[in-house]
Amino acid sequence: MTSMPRTLAGVFSGLALLLGAAALGPSPSLAAQGRPARPATIVAPHITDFNGDGYADLAAGAHLEDVGTLANAGAVDIVYGGPSGLQTTSPATQEFDANSPGMPKPAQANAQFGFNIASGDFNGDGYTDLAVGAPKQNLSGGLTAAGAIYVIYGSSGGLQTASPAAQYFDANSPGMPSPAVAGAFFGRALVAGDFNGDGKDDLGVGAPRMDLGALTAAGGTYAIYGSGSGLQTSTPAAQFWTQDSPNVPDDSESNDWFGRGLGTGDFNGDGYFDLAVGVPLEDQEVGTKTHRDAGAVNVIYGSASGLQSASPPAQFWDQDSPNVFNKDETGDYFGHNLAFGDFNADGYDDLAIGVRLEDILSGSTNIRDAGGVNVLYGGPSGLQADSPINQFFSQEAHHVLDSAEKNEQFGFSVIAGDFNGDGRDDLAIGAAFESIRGHVPGAGGINVLYGSNTGLQTDDPINQWWTQDSPHVADQAEAGDAYAFSLMSNDYNGDGMIDLAVGAPQEDLELVSGTLVDAGAFGVLYGKPGGLQTDNPVNQFFDQESPGMQNDAADGNNFGYALT
Repeated sequence: MTSMPRTLAGVFSGLALLLGAAALGPSPSLAAQGRPARPATIVAPHITDFNGDGYADLAAGAHLEDVGTLANAGAVDIVYGGPSGLQTTSPATQEFDANSPGMPKPAQANAQFGFNIASGDFNGDGYTDLAVGAPKQNLSGGLTAAGAIYVIYGSSGGLQTASPAAQYFDANSPGMPSPAVAGAFFGRALVAGDFNGDGKDDLGVGAPRMDLGALTAAGGTYAIYGSGSGLQTSTPAAQFWTQDSPNVPDDSESNDWFGRGLGTGDFNGDGYFDLAVGVPLEDQEVGTKTHRDAGAVNVIYGSASGLQSASPPAQFWDQDSPNVFNKDETGDYFGHNLAFGDFNADGYDDLAIGVRLEDILSGSTNIRDAGGVNVLYGGPSGLQADSPINQFFSQEAHHVLDSAEKNEQFGFSVIAGDFNGDGRDDLAIGAAFESIRGHVPGAGGINVLYGSNTGLQTDDPINQWWTQDSPHVADQAEAGDAYAFSLMSNDYNGDGMIDLAVGAPQEDLELVSGTLVDAGAFGVLYGKPGGLQTDNPVNQFFDQESPGMQNDAADGNNFGYALT
């Protein structure tokens, strides 16, 4: 493909957001929008709005970007929204790395700053802030790849590092409840939500490869709470959660990777955000047989005092939980990625669970690693499997477009958003390694399932299937692009419809000087009353060679690997 300003059709799912173009000003925090007493039209948890102008903005990680001579130190680019959607001139784009002016710790080679990113209003000032994971950051004392996070605060001028000052946390920061461990990958997963309902967003931080005593890579998850001065560890105190925490179901085991995926949502409608923790490498014992890496999800509920596991009680879900569709199998990776939305508009958030390596049976043929998605619906007692009944989708499900094929990994990425503005959240499901036209392996694609009064369905509105070969989608499908490796949703043009950003971190860029391999890119599909579409507004395509971007693309940057 040629590097130039291009439009992109794809699938961009986010959180239901009813924000008209005239409704300008600083965006409210996750907790400050009338939850749980939501009307039939859904209120979005938040708009990612770093400068408070009423248009959503987008951060895109390039975690393998070199910083000077520091290989794979990593960076994050910021593209601001406006009346015509994402644009690069007014406001101008930004790029941050750990060596940017005002950053609290210098860049390190191989730290992978930007591997994961999350947005929330951590100080409650109405401007969205950005948390950036550097999961392979080395700490003093020989703690290799222990991991760290940086926090950059929003303002009327956008993200900045001076006032409020940027922050740095690792598991050895003052007040942290469990010390750093080499190889823990603290910051590999991040999610923001207001767990204690105080109007300031809090941050969940996964350390999925953390050793717990003799248990190798069992994993743990930290919660760092917001305040008027931003994220802090003392009041409320930071927390540390594992499957050995009091009242958390199941037990910590080696190689579980508790905290590999994180999600949030108000699943019981009490006004406090809850934390879903993916444990995709959880082994499941079924009778006398062990299903290794079948996967699971723990749910820890919020309260006035923050996350707690007793009342409401924490939960444990897998595909062998009572009445949950499908079944535990070796290597499924249930819980690899998580997304929440209110798919039936009943006022309770629901949870979509990616099962990226699910084998799918088509007739008598077992299609390995085709992928699937489970959906659990919320209610007054939290997530449950019976009323509304839970769901399971694959590309072999009733009327789902395209068909299941080996190693396409439907469910590799998931995100929710109200793309057609009907008051019900919809679900975008990435199949990042989808083969296109039968001979373009790993190009990637996205299914979009639309919500209804009874939840996600495939027929009314009819579901959609998007690739870079879909009519009018910018760019084209190429082998190994991994289109839909990452997904993010928000309202970038302020028209009240949620739009979908689609990362393709292994996109090659063809320049006059030659081809940049795995430089990366992302596209945007805009929502309308008929759902996601490509022409009005026209879809977009951005890479680091797009006019107005702050740094040049390079081989292996993986721009678009993470989006928020």
